[in-house]
Amino acid sequence: FEMCGVMGRRYPSSKTELSTLRALQRGVFAKRTIKPGQKINQEDIFLAIPTTQGQVTANDLSKYTHFYALSEIKAKAPVLFAEVKQVNVRETVYNIVQQVKSLLKKSGAVVPGKSDFEISHHYGLERFPEFGATIINLINREYCKKLIVMLPGQKHPEQYHRKKEETFHVLYGTVLLNLNGTSMKCSQGDIVTVERGVKHSFSSPDGAVIEELSSTHYTDDSFYTDPAILANKERKTRLTHWLD
Repeated sequence: FEMCGVMGRRYPSSKTELSTLRALQRGVFAKRTIKPGQKINQEDIFLAIPTTQGQVTANDLSKYTHFYALSEIKAKAPVLFAEVKQVNVRETVYNIVQQVKSLLKKSGAVVPGKSDFEISHHYGLERFPEFGATIINLINREYCKKLIVMLPGQKHPEQYHRKKEETFHVLYGTVLLNLNGTSMKCSQGDIVTVERGVKHSFSSPDGAVIEELSSTHYTDDSFYTDPAILANKERKTRLTHWLD
């Protein structure tokens, strides 16, 4: 029965076995030169074998794990753990999901299963409690419907749309809305239409759920007045399997 292994623990692998398996893992290599401090994205790397000692492999990649270069990594060079900072955001994302689910339950809003869950963190996940919103995409055809969830104290930065006209229907909570410099306080049941080209920002002191009804949503149709947001290409985290 030795060929079946042992009970209650993993059979110890030899150094030769581990070395052979390691060599067969796909290693991460720089597709182009990566500068110090730069976040390493999918388009910056390629996968190949064999790997070298201390190299990041395909097994280490995840949408919840972010890598930042500590020093310059030359094109076609292996990406080594010693040359990168590794940041795991799984716990942060999980906590956001739980807060949003709690607010949705409190509001009484019913969300269809497998609805796309989009965390908009305009200035990064670390500032999400202050700036951001959670978008639940329900349908996007010639017409579009979303739920926007604002956690207490959150602000959504100023933006405008050229193609899309939208109407906000407050389902729960208080929304402080600003349209082209004019401020208004919206409560449950209030409806406000935002026409094309109108600059708008909003926040909620106590948390809110907003139903957004609009014409078709286009991913290239959100124009933020703060250029720092437009420069941030990693301002979205998307999930599908988040409901119980």
